[in-house]
Amino acid sequence: MIYLPDSEAGWIPAEEKWRHVRFDGRVDFTHEREWRVQGDLDLKSLQGLYVIVWSGSEARELTKLATPLENKIRGILPMEHVGGML
Repeated sequence: MIYLPDSEAGWIPAEEKWRHVRFDGRVDFTHEREWRVQGDLDLKSLQGLYVIVWSGSEARELTKLATPLENKIRGILPMEHVGGML
């Protein structure tokens, strides 16, 4: 999502306008489908996490990356496979 005041969003291409969310500092985000944490979120304290990606190729790329959290990743779910489960 792109959070900007309406007055600053003119640069966003027409096909990407759906990403724009009006932001004026007083927006109620409780209806959003995102998790928000004030400040930094320390993922290192988690016992494990699952990662959702768009495709199998992205999942393969992710497994090749060296990150401080790589030993925390318990699974990677490509969204392209979710449709096949329905």
